[in-house]
Amino acid sequence: MIKICLKTKKIIIPKNNKKWIKFFLPLIGFFCLVWFLIRVIPKPGRIVYPCQRIAAPLAFGFTVWAAALVSSGISYFKTKISLRYLRYLRYLRYLRLIAAAGLCAVVIIAAICIPINITGNNSSGYSINNVLSGYTPYEKPNSPIGDAKGINPGRVTWVRDINATKYDGNGFWWDDSNTDQKAVNEMMSRSIRWLAGKQTDKEAWDAIFKYFNRHNNGSSSGYKKGEKIVIKINLNQDRGTEWKSQHMPSPQVVYALVDQLINVVGANGEDIVIADASRTIGDPLYNKIHNDQSPQFQAVKFVGQNRTYPVGDMSHPVNFSVDNIPDAGVPSVYIEAKYIINMALFRAHTIFGVTLCGKNHFGSVYFEGLGFNPVPLHVSQWSAYGNYHCIVDLIGHDQLGGKTLLYIIDGLYHSLNQEDKTIDKFTSFENGWASSIFISQDPVAIDSVALDFLANEPTVSIEGSSGCPDNYLIEAALADNPPSGTVYNPNITGRLSSLGVHEHWNNLDDKKYSRNLGTGNGIELISEDPVNNLAGMEPDGAMESGLPSDSSDLNAEKLPAAEDTENEGLYIKKANDEKDIKDKNTEDAEKIKEEKESQKGEAKSIELPEKEKENKSNIIESVGKILKKAVENIYQFFINLWVWINSL
Repeated sequence: MIKICLKTKKIIIPKNNKKWIKFFLPLIGFFCLVWFLIRVIPKPGRIVYPCQRIAAPLAFGFTVWAAALVSSGISYFKTKISLRYLRYLRYLRYLRLIAAAGLCAVVIIAAICIPINITGNNSSGYSINNVLSGYTPYEKPNSPIGDAKGINPGRVTWVRDINATKYDGNGFWWDDSNTDQKAVNEMMSRSIRWLAGKQTDKEAWDAIFKYFNRHNNGSSSGYKKGEKIVIKINLNQDRGTEWKSQHMPSPQVVYALVDQLINVVGANGEDIVIADASRTIGDPLYNKIHNDQSPQFQAVKFVGQNRTYPVGDMSHPVNFSVDNIPDAGVPSVYIEAKYIINMALFRAHTIFGVTLCGKNHFGSVYFEGLGFNPVPLHVSQWSAYGNYHCIVDLIGHDQLGGKTLLYIIDGLYHSLNQEDKTIDKFTSFENGWASSIFISQDPVAIDSVALDFLANEPTVSIEGSSGCPDNYLIEAALADNPPSGTVYNPNITGRLSSLGVHEHWNNLDDKKYSRNLGTGNGIELISEDPVNNLAGMEPDGAMESGLPSDSSDLNAEKLPAAEDTENEGLYIKKANDEKDIKDKNTEDAEKIKEEKESQKGEAKSIELPEKEKENKSNIIESVGKILKKAVENIYQFFINLWVWINSL
């Protein structure tokens, strides 16, 4: 209640006996400044993190307040001593105003410059969203490095079906009412068939197993009953509490994979293990598999902190290729298994930039004295370009990447990063869910594709602590001669060879890699049926055998042998006539091709101004965002300054 003096008619301001309150906001500002400097100076891109967006205005406000306080004191005493006369002290107010104006100018310049510095430049040819994410790639688009792996080398399948993800905020996203199991089953089926280039699921799986065995142990056998399969999932956000809106592996995707292994491949349920040794496995996933009426599904094993407890096995240690990471073991179920399927999530990471198939094995390492805890691996969070990265040793170890049959990224849903407590829609997917599944036999290629998608999502930051989230992909692709000069030797058997192919796509609109464009031996991103659409499919084994993919010459009709000279002459004439017709047809085909290319060139020249207009509009939009952010920073600064002044 307001009190008024009866004599002076002025408001009586009550005395504040809690003198410490006046120091509360300056202390908050000081700690925000320290936090801001520790986090942002090493990597300016971190300013886009939510915590830094809160700390920045408080930190800048404290800086201005402290600078004004110090400068005013210094100015006062220096002027008092030098002028000595009291009448000149009135000029101090002008000095203070000048100092305050200068500080305000600094704040305004900083507010404008900081967002500009965050955005960097767009010289790489990536879209403006990529620039705003704070990440600048080291390689130019469509410049593949490393050796592609797989039946169809470097192939990554991308199947998207928005009908699979119906979640609209009601209930839980992992409920069957919100995620369509039938649609997900079809997505998994298409992914497997497209990867192998086969017409049926059974043919595709048989080709995948035969390829793996041929390249790992020299045999060409398919899957045999009794061989154990481990599915490594990422349950980093499962801490033993009830599932709510966190980003977890989609139970429907795991179910679809298990269904394929049991009902198509022919594996027994007891030979399938779903594992994340470092985390608990929640009921929604566990019940999705075990509530199936089939005894085979009910026999599937779960290994986690709250299920069958994992046992660390040091018989095949991971020998990390640097001295500051001790040797690590792996779960005993990995040693017992013949195959591993690496099923990762589609997610950014505040420390490592991205958490995809490579980082998924952080949950597979066992350190003596620590158990299944990946803390010793966190030294690689600072691994910028040209530095050692522990993920390369994980991919190259014979009990981890060496046993991996397939790499899968569950992209039905997604969150901003590993600390986000809810799933979030992505602007780059029409402000909706990605509704996607990615599959490959190349561990480097699949993570490279997922990184390109995440780098072009404006709501996430993939810069991480190092500023180079793809350093592990570069090092893995060039494992035999990496930029860091590291001798990667996780098996103590000699230096690793290339672990896969790394490449960035041409642009966000086309999403084409060098094999799609026919310009190199890099990645091939398949988003439609390659068999029925004839999307550059090579016959199984064609690339390995060196045979041409077009075998029309081998199947050409042969001329019958001539019985005498006269007949021989007739046959020669017939052959020459046929050759002339064939040459004419070839010539006509080349003319048609030239006309089409000419028309395409004209079309490109027409489209060019449209592209230029689009680029200009993107730049204008980016500048608008920068100016808007600057105004917001300035406004927030003056609000905080006013609050502090009034609190003293």
